[in-house]
Amino acid sequence: MEHYLDVSALMAPEPLTRTLAASEALRAGEYLHMYHRMQPCHLFAQLDLRGFAYAMRSRAQGYYSVFIWRRSDPTAAAASEAARALPELTLRRAS
Repeated sequence: MEHYLDVSALMAPEPLTRTLAASEALRAGEYLHMYHRMQPCHLFAQLDLRGFAYAMRSRAQGYYSVFIWRRSDPTAAAASEAARALPELTLRRAS
């Protein structure tokens, strides 16, 4: 199951803190789809330390989607992979 978090309008450090909090709340089979206006370079080391896996996809106009799931959760990993395989137009867009 996907949880969507649009942090594209937030100023630092809000995108980082909100994404980490949402990641920690993930349950078995769930992944987070985070949408941001820039590449969240500080996020990845924090996710590594907390036991999360992730994949980033660049989007139109310089935006990024980051998919995050617990490293130990193959169901969430598969769901995230399926979502990443969708064409960009079918991915949820920012409001």
